[in-house]
Amino acid sequence: MNCVNPPQLDDVELLMSLDGEASPEVEMHLSQCPQCSQRAAELAKVQNLVMASLYRMACPSSLELGEYHLKLLPAAKAATVQRHVAQCPHCASEMAQLASFMGQADPYLHPAPSTVLRRQVNVLIARLASAVPSAHPATQPAFAPVLAGLRGDGAEPLRYEAGAVQVILEVQRDDARADRQLLDGLILGLDEALQATLWRVEQHVATAPVDDLGNFTVGNLTPGQYELILTGAQDEVHIQNLQI
Repeated sequence: MNCVNPPQLDDVELLMSLDGEASPEVEMHLSQCPQCSQRAAELAKVQNLVMASLYRMACPSSLELGEYHLKLLPAAKAATVQRHVAQCPHCASEMAQLASFMGQADPYLHPAPSTVLRRQVNVLIARLASAVPSAHPATQPAFAPVLAGLRGDGAEPLRYEAGAVQVILEVQRDDARADRQLLDGLILGLDEALQATLWRVEQHVATAPVDDLGNFTVGNLTPGQYELILTGAQDEVHIQNLQI
């Protein structure tokens, strides 16, 4: 199969398209060229495999985190772990889970923190699929009250996809503070969604619960670029470079 509109797109242009940073000309080319679209899909698979293989390679082990929690590490090692936890959303979440676990009394079993294995998580990197047309509310889920578009002053909702999971996000002005933003979200296809967490420059910003219908809201946000992490029972969906 040959490119229908030579010259064919190079790998840099295809990767920029996967990251949502391609020019309109590149996106138009991809919409018309099966050959370049197929190459983009193959690059996306490779990129996801690489990211999955590198997931948490630099993180301390569960044993080290448990010993850090019990203050059993030497001072120098404890300081290193403390700096890492302060910058890593994954280890911060694991430390919170460990603290919660250790705070639950069990009259029969008292496992040491070092025996608590790291939760097996399927990490999914979401891709921007399209904007949700606000002019056609019938296309939006009927049970998404946070995306009903009542304010009318924000950008069109955005739809992200990660496997079978769909995430619809809408940024609005926060009525409580004129200089801050509010993020409304709806999660579809993520079993037992627990919480939505926002990070900015590797610093935790906010955590919000996800209700039974998959809705969540985070307010009082300074405009800028964030990473949104949606945590479920088995899956963890990451939305990177989210502009709020």
